[in-house]
Amino acid sequence: MAAVLGLVIAGCGGAGTPTTATRTAATNSTAGTTSTAAAPGTGVRVRGADYVLDLEPGWSDTTLKRKRVAAVDRVISSRIPPAVAEIALLRAPAGGAGTAARLQAQARSEIAGVHATAVTRKRPLTLDGARALTYQYRSKSPAGALIQARQVLAVHGGRMHIITLVAARAQFAAADTALGTMLSSWRWKAASG
Repeated sequence: MAAVLGLVIAGCGGAGTPTTATRTAATNSTAGTTSTAAAPGTGVRVRGADYVLDLEPGWSDTTLKRKRVAAVDRVISSRIPPAVAEIALLRAPAGGAGTAARLQAQARSEIAGVHATAVTRKRPLTLDGARALTYQYRSKSPAGALIQARQVLAVHGGRMHIITLVAARAQFAAADTALGTMLSSWRWKAASG
């Protein structure tokens, strides 16, 4: 997962404009995921493999513009300054430990994989009722740009969901506010079967 996150971090190079590497880094790995119009004023509704969320105005689902990366379910992007940012939504098998232990272990792995600095305390939260945790950190893009990121890790339906916001440090606050609003609209799809 950390290697996939590196692809997203690559997108926050230079003057806050995602690089070609990020614009071509990831794609939809799950058949049947779609974006459809949401209620008026909320932008677009994104339907992932097992969740739905409403995008904030100025954000769009850019998944289909990416090369295939297996763990990436969706990629959403903002191109309205100052919130030039990327959010990657990843899914992977959660493993066998308890939920809290899995979340903590995944957080350690993610932080180590991107050489993060200034890591904030991990805070528990819920994502539509599922146990989750969140934290922020700073890092550098492969191009050397200073970036800030927020990750939300949640376990649901036997899968680890990793939601990562990456933005240039100067643009992070606006992008993080948008992410918070989008996460408040997050709903898990009912299990089929």
